[in-house]
Amino acid sequence: LEARTGHQEETQEMIQRLQEKVEDYENYIQTGNAYLDIILRDKMRQAKESRIDVQAEVEFSKGKFIDGLDISTIFGNAWDNAMEACMELPAGKERFIRIYIDIMKKQLYIAVTNSMKGKAQKAGGRFLSRKEGTHGFGLYRIDGIVAKYGGYLKRRTEEGVFATEITLPLVQ
Repeated sequence: LEARTGHQEETQEMIQRLQEKVEDYENYIQTGNAYLDIILRDKMRQAKESRIDVQAEVEFSKGKFIDGLDISTIFGNAWDNAMEACMELPAGKERFIRIYIDIMKKQLYIAVTNSMKGKAQKAGGRFLSRKEGTHGFGLYRIDGIVAKYGGYLKRRTEEGVFATEITLPLVQ
């Protein structure tokens, strides 16, 4: 009887782990773009582990004109910056990342908004990196990609929040 009870507990634990994995998989967004799907799945997992609330609304069906490496650069850098800013907040504070991608006025609209400690600082018209020993190269890379596609980029900050908005003309 004792061995049987131990086996049942072990089976219950396995079922619990499997359910958690299925729930995690179901919560990931399917954008139809393999590059973006991988990035979002990985970054959302990291955010969950770091207790960062993520809300994402993604309509990327018309984003096929963007090169995979450019997708990786935009979303990888934007997400990494957002996560780093969130992690500056104490664990009890509200940490969040909001991703919104849709078509607006014949353009692909991308918005990444995150919580942060304080307000981002600017110098020479550019936002400064808070990372020691680096200079915000990710921001420069995003700027270059937006220019490559003839798009527009706007970054804003207010107390406790940072937002990046990108619009890219749709390729017909």
